[in-house]
Amino acid sequence: MKWIAAEEYDNDALKKLGHVLRQLDFDMSSSWDGIGGSQEITRWELTSKHGVITVESETYIGLSIEGDQNIIQLIKDEFSNWKIR
Repeated sequence: MKWIAAEEYDNDALKKLGHVLRQLDFDMSSSWDGIGGSQEITRWELTSKHGVITVESETYIGLSIEGDQNIIQLIKDEFSNWKIR
């Protein structure tokens, strides 16, 4: 399942997602980034006891999270309930 957390690169959404993923004990297993023309993409693969997810921040696409449906639903729930402190 793929979920678009923010329509275009959004620093606040990225920070919020980072807090949620740390709260759920996700650790980065790999990352890469690149530029093609006017598009930038950054991709992170993360793991936790919940499973493996892929997070991408891409120009014109936004901030997306991909993984098992149950993991994505857990992240969505935590993301919507998180208040930046």
